This record gives sequence, C-alpha cells and structure tokens, in this order.
Amino acid sequence: MSFESYVKRQKELYYKNPKRCLNCNEIIPFEERNKKKFCNSSCAASYNNTHRETKSKETRDKVSKSLKESHSREVLSNGEIIKITRIQASILYYKNKIDFDTIKKFFPELIRICTICKKEFVMKVLDEKMCRYSL
Repeated sequence: MSFESYVKRQKELYYKNPKRCLNCNEIIPFEERNKKKFCNSSCAASYNNTHRETKSKETRDKVSKSLKESHSREVLSNGEIIKITRIQASILYYKNKIDFDTIKKFFPELIRICTICKKEFVMKVLDEKMCRYSL
C-alpha cells in the first residue's frame, strides 16, 4: 500500500465519523482535525462566551471599587479636595462645577485641540475631534 492510498483510506475513515465544531457542529476538515475544536474564531468566541463562568455580584463590586480607586484623582476644586475619575471630571466640567484650568492641571488627557477652530476643549467622548462650538 502506497502512502497516498494510506492517506486516502484514513480520510475515508475520518469522514465516516468526523470531528465537528463544538459550537455549530460543522465538520472540521481532515487536515485540521488534530489542531482545531472549532471551525473558526467566531465559533470559538461564541462557545467560550456562553460557557464562561459568571462573576458573583460581590466580585463585580470589588472589581468596580478597585478600578474607581485606581483611576480616581484628588482634585482641588473651589477650595475643597474631591476624589473623582476622568469621566466624573468631564461631566462636572460641562455642568460648570469644575473650571477649565482644574481639568487641564489634573486631567490633561481630557484636553484636545479642535480640528476646526484650533482652540483647546475638554472632550466629552473618547477621541472627540471638535469642540461643541465648531459643530
């Protein structure tokens, strides 16, 4: 028996009872039978997301608290020290509770230069390119 006929026989045997994608049940090609469990990355993601363990409310709260603490900064505003995050700073600025200089000093990453009028502004949304006056 030649090598080619051996491979052909192995393929025939394989396709009688082929390996299938764990998500959509599509047949995994013979050549990839030992490497793959899924037909593509989309099926892998769908399967793994549905079989992922959900975190408890307590764990989610701990993560949230930790992130808020690590991403907040103490800011001197109107004579008092407050601890706020970037998002809170942007919101407070647009509600006129924090001035532009405070934002510029404590949250310089929120300052952008308008692509139209070339003036500095505090961004409301990630990667905002224009100030509200240029719209």
